[in-house]
Amino acid sequence: MLKSKFKKIFSAALSLIITCSLCCYNQVRSVTTCSNVLRQARDGNPSFGNSKIYDIGLLGSHDALSDKINEDSPYTSTTSVPQMCGLEDTALVKTISVNYARAQSKSLDEQLLRGVRYVDARIAQLDGVYRTVHSLFGGKLEDYLKELLEFLINNPGEFVVFDIASFGGDATDLANFMGSIKVNKNGKDYNIYDFIHYDTSKNFADITYNDVTKNGDCAGLVIVANSIHKAPDKEIPISNASLRDYFKYKNKYTYWYNDPSSSSLISKIDDIVKSFDREDCVGFKCNQVNTTPCASSIALELATGSLIKSAQKHNITVLDDPRFEYWLSVMPCVWFDDVTTDYGDFNNKVNQKILDYNLKLNARKEPKIICEKLTSSSQLSNKIKILIKSPSSCDAFFGDSLNCRNAGNYESGKFVISDDVKDFWTLVKSADGWKIMLSNGSYLKRVSGNLKTTPTNGSATSFRFDISDNGIAKIYEPATIKRNLYLDGSKLDLSVIKSAKFEVYKVQ
Repeated sequence: MLKSKFKKIFSAALSLIITCSLCCYNQVRSVTTCSNVLRQARDGNPSFGNSKIYDIGLLGSHDALSDKINEDSPYTSTTSVPQMCGLEDTALVKTISVNYARAQSKSLDEQLLRGVRYVDARIAQLDGVYRTVHSLFGGKLEDYLKELLEFLINNPGEFVVFDIASFGGDATDLANFMGSIKVNKNGKDYNIYDFIHYDTSKNFADITYNDVTKNGDCAGLVIVANSIHKAPDKEIPISNASLRDYFKYKNKYTYWYNDPSSSSLISKIDDIVKSFDREDCVGFKCNQVNTTPCASSIALELATGSLIKSAQKHNITVLDDPRFEYWLSVMPCVWFDDVTTDYGDFNNKVNQKILDYNLKLNARKEPKIICEKLTSSSQLSNKIKILIKSPSSCDAFFGDSLNCRNAGNYESGKFVISDDVKDFWTLVKSADGWKIMLSNGSYLKRVSGNLKTTPTNGSATSFRFDISDNGIAKIYEPATIKRNLYLDGSKLDLSVIKSAKFEVYKVQ
């Protein structure tokens, strides 16, 4: 009896604390509209229309359809609710569960008006009704589809990617249900398939903004359904041929960092982006820029913690990192929790950065730096600027990090360096070969077999360059035991037994 009474008092007290905290948090915030972010890019960038949809900067909403999750929402069958002395069904535990299941604070309609163009949707059935889910059941899918249709009807020139990130039921039934939802405008009924304009027989990797929006005259929709066509344990294809053409799959790359802190999240983002930068990935490259609170942090913030509150702090921290524009150029689809937040002016800032990226997308520039491949060691001379490039790719070594990264492209048979690459290496003649000076004035030096940089006045390692007629170079240390230059992943290194072939380019 005493134990039961204590649990009721404990639960009621903490529920009151949580309620007060949430009331203080849910303040009225200003609302701005970004309903025309893609039209602005089209109007300001003559080349934007020919951009592949994979390359376009898109603001993504992580667990976009979770805003209606509340204390009355049932748990899904896969939710693991901690056993807390029988308190798991109390208001306390339910409120905590809601706080860490609801990732968005605003409706889909407002998210779209605030610039969201990539919708991360999780779908399941409850008592025969299609609902959205994120640990708990949320709102009806029908209501969200109507909000989506209203936006598409009213905003020509925009397109939305609707990503069915998880679903385990009858895919054909879901596809038919989605097509049955209609919105009437000016006497005409519209369903989502009315907004799929591109030729579905065309290679999806070649689909452009113009294809999806009829040259900007209409709103467009792309349905991504990786989880439907290829589940972890089974195939659940759509049997209806016409519907199957609209549900595209095997076209998404996404990475979830599962990290509770901004600093660690930022470090992981940079590492993953660099790995994508070296790969030729054809598909939506989705950067899930959201923290994942750990059990200890949840325990410390029982009364005030939530995904939404966490996102307020972390979103702007990540956005203000000086590397954000680089991350966007490699993984142009960025997802956030509470994507509409005005904390730190986040929503306005992120839409502006994405627009700036899209305004430059696919724009042709006159090449400014053309490099000449050397085909003989005799072409080397003191103080010339060079970069050392891997054959069969555009990855090269320059700058001060000793990392191999993309440097440019081949155009009309010439290797053209990107405009923002200017930190080239300099060859300096030495008694037994060539010293390599980096852009900051330091030199390459071998320390325990590894290459390091030295101060300007420090010692340096000398190298020999043997360049064949076809431009393939072998680079080594002229010692009794020759240590060859080679690639270890993306790092430049020295080894006795390993070697790699390079091309040497003179920067003109």
